[in-house]
Amino acid sequence: MATKIRATSRERIARHRATQRERGLRAVTLWLPDTSDPAYRARLAVECRRLNQLSGDDEIMASGFAELAGRMEGWS
Repeated sequence: MATKIRATSRERIARHRATQRERGLRAVTLWLPDTSDPAYRARLAVECRRLNQLSGDDEIMASGFAELAGRMEGWS
């Protein structure tokens, strides 16, 4: 009985990436905040408290929706 040789993880990844490129896709790297960082968590808590204190009109303005809608054709 012949033993099937399994591809290494490097070979499997290379094959997967080649397939994705053939499909017209490309790899990108995203750098995201480290949510376990205490400094980040503290800033997040401050921003959440600030957002919690906004009134309804303030929330719309803070979201930038009103400004974006004003620039869109047909919105005024």
